Amino acid sequence: MNYRSVADLNDDVVAWSRDLPENINVIVGVPRSGLLVANLLSLHMNLPMTDVDGLLEGRLIAAGPRLNASPSVLLGVDPLRILVVDDSVWSGNQMRKIRERITAACLRHVIFYGAVYVTPNATDLVDFYHQKVALPRAFEWNVLHHPSLAASCMAVEGVLWPAKIGRLAASEALRDIRPIFSPTQRIGSLIAAQSERLRTPIQDWLAHHQISYGELVLLDPADPSNGRDERCVVQDKACLYRRSNAWIFVEGTIDRAAALAQMARRPVYCAGARRMLFPGRGGEGGYAPLLRDRLSWRARDVLARVCGKVRALAQAGGDSRATRDAPSR
Repeated sequence: MNYRSVADLNDDVVAWSRDLPENINVIVGVPRSGLLVANLLSLHMNLPMTDVDGLLEGRLIAAGPRLNASPSVLLGVDPLRILVVDDSVWSGNQMRKIRERITAACLRHVIFYGAVYVTPNATDLVDFYHQKVALPRAFEWNVLHHPSLAASCMAVEGVLWPAKIGRLAASEALRDIRPIFSPTQRIGSLIAAQSERLRTPIQDWLAHHQISYGELVLLDPADPSNGRDERCVVQDKACLYRRSNAWIFVEGTIDRAAALAQMARRPVYCAGARRMLFPGRGGEGGYAPLLRDRLSWRARDVLARVCGKVRALAQAGGDSRATRDAPSR
């Protein structure tokens, strides 16, 4: 599984901007995900931007005073060098349609096409790209609204309704539950740790909120009276995940996602933390991934700076010893 977060995308856009031609005049984003790339790229390169319709209509998205570009610059006399960007290219169908629209408009501008990420067999479909990312892959900005969710497993608790709702005592309790996430795509398998007698009320709740799915799997909920704890529920989910053809499991909380990734030995996406968790190497469990995901960006920055100082001190000590031990001439 190749995963890229929004933070990864921003870092990759910055790196990509240094390799792009310096004489690009305008950035054009392909709706929708390409607009995210175009926005980041235009900010980092301090260039005007627009969408594909704007390019065809000769208008830019209005910019602030720091950017000296008129919204009507596309209607000027001089031809411009324009970069049309998307977040990724796989089959190339979307980029091909965009290219045909722009070509049919017979614009006088010089048009280039690019994407931050491409599959290894799609490098010839664009003029510029930053990185090859093979399948299977997932991006933070669209993983929960992608058609590939039809081949996924998704927990109900923590994703569709609150994780702390626990075991429902009666079907009436479902009436007051508001979805915290409403999938826009069909889900392969929904998994809930609820009693079998609540199957019909849960199905009615899902239908009321227009949540489409292939199957609803109900697991025995955690029950301290018979020795079944939360770990037992996660183990059952891991068995389902391993036996299924699902390419990803969507969990609600970071603790459950980390434990599930270790038990199933497969990647798990945590919807609550917006993190992809992978099983630890060498069978050592999920402590390192869990700790990494719990650290805030500020804590990671402080840790990185401390580690950098320690390395610098160690290097300085090594250099001084080398100087001291060097033979005199």
